[in-house]
Amino acid sequence: MNDSFYQKCLISSEYYPLFVETVLLDVQKLYRQGQKYDFISLSKTTHRLKGMFALLNLFLGQELCEVLEQHIANINTSEIKKSIHHINLFVSTLVQQGEKGYDKN
Repeated sequence: MNDSFYQKCLISSEYYPLFVETVLLDVQKLYRQGQKYDFISLSKTTHRLKGMFALLNLFLGQELCEVLEQHIANINTSEIKKSIHHINLFVSTLVQQGEKGYDKN
């Protein structure tokens, strides 16, 4: 992950507060929906996250969501869990970096 590129995209965006507010909740929803095997809701949440990543030019996040969408379509539960974990790591890293950079602005 190109940390500085994604950090700049996130920090320079007027959507950073919205990102923190909504994306963290959506990642938790992914975990809950995955545990319940609620593939319809999981698909919708994944699509919403992909849209937020697209809005912020966070291409890796978009790609991670696209991979998750493929696993949902194939109902591959073990890969769904892995993909959700990868998205969580990506988001957690962004939020930590964003907090550091956002405080400087």
